Order: sequence, then structure tokens, then C-alpha cells
Amino acid sequence: MPIIVEHLAGVGIGAEPPYATYKEALAVARYPNTYIKVGGLGEISARPPVLRTKFAFDHVPPLLELAYDAFGPRRMMWGSDYPPVSEREGYRNALHGVMDHPALRDQADREWIMGQTALNVFRFT
Repeated sequence: MPIIVEHLAGVGIGAEPPYATYKEALAVARYPNTYIKVGGLGEISARPPVLRTKFAFDHVPPLLELAYDAFGPRRMMWGSDYPPVSEREGYRNALHGVMDHPALRDQADREWIMGQTALNVFRFT
């Protein structure tokens, strides 16, 4: 049975290095039936006080990278966090914040995280 850890294990805004509690949660990655869901980066980064034309967070902690190292792209999936995302960074910015994140430079990895993993887990293919 697949087990999906939601919202980057609930780490939230304000997580500080060395992210010990978060790393403990990521330890479940040792089980091959576990997956982790990545929502909008607004869950882990404070919204800038002034919204610029090209939206970006001032600081994004390396939590996505840590999840990537633990689970790999084939056990990660994006989730929009709708409707809360509407009041935070907005759906489009949530989507592009993850799609354009430096940790997802590889197109194949991006395809897994942004859809292929969910298709496989929920047996849509």
C-alpha cells in the first residue's frame, strides 16, 4: 500500500538548519512504498511584503532538495495546496515555483514530480 507524506512532512515556514525534525520525517523514505508530496513553496517560505511582476520568494530553505535526496523524483509528487494557495502565492506561482526550482533542472525529474509519480501511484496509467 502506498503511503504519501503530505506537505513536505508539515515542515512549514520557520524551519531552521540543520532541519533535524524534518530529516527524521524523511527517514521513512527507506521504505519503498512511501512517497512525499510537495506543495507550493509558500508553505515553507514567507511571502514577500511587496509582490513583484516576476514573483519569487526572498528565501527558500533547501527542503525540496532534502526531500529529493531522500525520496528521488519517482517518489515525489506535486500538489497545489488549493484552496490555501490562493491566499498565499496563487496557483500559478505555486506551480511555477516548484517547476522552475533549481532542484528540478532535469526535465525527466520534473516530469515525474509534476505528474508521472501521481499517475503511477493512483494507477491512472
